[in-house]
Amino acid sequence: MSVFDWKVQWTRAVDTANPDIMDDCVQLSINKSTEIKNNICQVTLKNSPVYIADDGVTILGKYVDTDTQLLKFDEDDEIRVWAAQLSDATEVGTDWADDDRLLGSFAVEEFQVQTLENHSRVQLKCVDYAYLLFNSIYNFSYGVSNTFTAPGVVRHCARKFSESASGNYSGTDHDANVRYNVDAKFVSEGGSIEDQRRKRTSADPDVYSYDVSTTLDGALNATDTTISLVDASSLKMLVMQQ
Repeated sequence: MSVFDWKVQWTRAVDTANPDIMDDCVQLSINKSTEIKNNICQVTLKNSPVYIADDGVTILGKYVDTDTQLLKFDEDDEIRVWAAQLSDATEVGTDWADDDRLLGSFAVEEFQVQTLENHSRVQLKCVDYAYLLFNSIYNFSYGVSNTFTAPGVVRHCARKFSESASGNYSGTDHDANVRYNVDAKFVSEGGSIEDQRRKRTSADPDVYSYDVSTTLDGALNATDTTISLVDASSLKMLVMQQ
């Protein structure tokens, strides 16, 4: 016998040190698509009445601030969702959530209260961090003095955007002690951002065999690691994984 279980965690942008497990989720929908703009998570919460306002009459729900009487949610709050088919009875009721069972990390984009005759619901619409990353405008001057390679620019942008005290991923190099929501590492660091200049070992165009001739640092330290623009075979697509 097995049990399907899920876990939803909410981390407020204004208080990243204290994530909250949402144990009153009544509906959860996650859409994963080949187009990142369609990667959406929708969450419906009970918002059970737990407070009485200072007027002694108004009843406030769990997710309503007692001072402002507004929803506690903000844009860019983080929602993480785990799910698992638990076949081991010893895991039921334990903290079984880990990176292998993480369905996604999402940013709150929209939130609203749905008030019906006999109950209240809070509805959240969240979007994939990858969608936000690729649809954001980031200004930074990458001049000669910065000496970034193309892979270094990609990694720098991803990390500037996704820094989070509660992030799942750690940085490298100068960012070794920083946490991020996006895993932005070079291939040479165990990640997926291509930072290696490769050279074909076969003249046959149908044989994709390469030797790694040079590994490019995030910032150039020597001219021999510079990719020549006239060598089209040196230019590889930069791929980044969340």
